[in-house]
This record gives sequence, structure tokens and C-alpha cells, in this order.
Amino acid sequence: MKILINNKETEVAGRISLKEVLASLDNIPESGFAVAINGDVVPASKWKETMVSENDSITLIRAFYGG
Repeated sequence: MKILINNKETEVAGRISLKEVLASLDNIPESGFAVAINGDVVPASKWKETMVSENDSITLIRAFYGG
């Protein structure tokens, strides 16, 4: 099925969890980022149980600090 990850079309297997999608990506940090599906932030504690659907838009938001 097709989903968007940071506005880039990506093909993933059928029924798949958000955690599985993230595990399949390269260069994803262990911590320090948030994930939203269709504009709604998904807490890390819910990634395993949150299923991704066709045409979902996943946004990865990396935390940073400084001024």
C-alpha cells in the first residue's frame, strides 16, 4: 500500500504498524523525535498498536535545541 512519509510516497506491505514502518526506515534516531499520522501526534507508547492505512501521511518531527 502507498503512504506518505514526510511528503515522500512510500510503498509498504499490507497491514503494518507504525513501529514496523519506522523500523524499516534508514537513519531514524532511537529517540528525540515525534511522529504524526494525518496531523495527529502518536505517542511512542502507541506506535506498536497503531496501524497504518492506505494513503496515510506520516510526519517525522525531529527535536532540536539551540538558539
